[in-house]
Amino acid sequence: MWQRYAADTRRILLMAQEEAQRFNSPAINPEHLLLALLKHDAGTAHDFLRVGITPKRIQASIEALLAAVEQAKPDPSAEPPKLTAQSLFSLQVAALEARHVKSNHVKPEHLLLSLLRDTVDLGELDEGHLRQLYQEQPHEENNITSILRNLGVNVKKLMLNILYDRPTAEDTPQSSPTKDAVYNTTLRLQFILSLGALEAQQMGHEKVSVEHWLYVLLRERDDRWVKLFSECGLDVDHAFAQIAERLKKQFLQQAIADLNQAKEAAIDKDQYERAAWLRDRVQELEKGLQQMLDEWQQEKNEGEQTPTQPPPC
Repeated sequence: MWQRYAADTRRILLMAQEEAQRFNSPAINPEHLLLALLKHDAGTAHDFLRVGITPKRIQASIEALLAAVEQAKPDPSAEPPKLTAQSLFSLQVAALEARHVKSNHVKPEHLLLSLLRDTVDLGELDEGHLRQLYQEQPHEENNITSILRNLGVNVKKLMLNILYDRPTAEDTPQSSPTKDAVYNTTLRLQFILSLGALEAQQMGHEKVSVEHWLYVLLRERDDRWVKLFSECGLDVDHAFAQIAERLKKQFLQQAIADLNQAKEAAIDKDQYERAAWLRDRVQELEKGLQQMLDEWQQEKNEGEQTPTQPPPC
């Protein structure tokens, strides 16, 4: 199993074992894996610094969580801690992450991506033993993403940074650079497509449209995409506002249709309850969108107050 794992990744596993022993833990949990990454992988530290948080703050939060769980001191003659089912699953998902970017080895960044995942699409788990492992393991809350969000970390943005800026296929033959560049760009876009589908679901839309993907691209304010839109002569703030308005109208149209259907079936109590739920959702959506647009307008106004040099032609 371990042949595909890079030397740095295997070293991280040994460090994670030491972290588990330090907290008297009988097994290696995902939190121990992240602690090892933070302390012994410079790339991981850089990834977190880019989203505005120091590794030490994350370390302190994880260590406080582990210290709060009282563990009896292990028997010195006992075997070293082993990976829990959840940690083992994270390692195998890391192998999937490596395969997605055509890497011959599972590197620390692939392990970090797997730890940041809240959910895994069963369709990706095409290996029988991996699917079975996922279905058998207890589905507990992802403590890692909960800790990061409590610290104000945008987990989606963090994952995008890793996908964009970490090396992807440098350890594979580059016989056709143009083809590989297109392939890697497509892999990175897969994450955007997934976020677009998630936004459509959260907005109550039955189908995913181009507007959902553009909404995600502009909302994340990724430097590369903002630059691309700007080079095309597109005002990013205005585009985001227009797309948000279109999505709002789509949701309202769907909500009105559902309300009318509920009124027509007056004898159905469930539909009445759904109508009330839809009214609440519409109000929440209007409030959230207005707040979002106000924030973007404020950022735009603040940017206009600061004189900047025009870009060279």
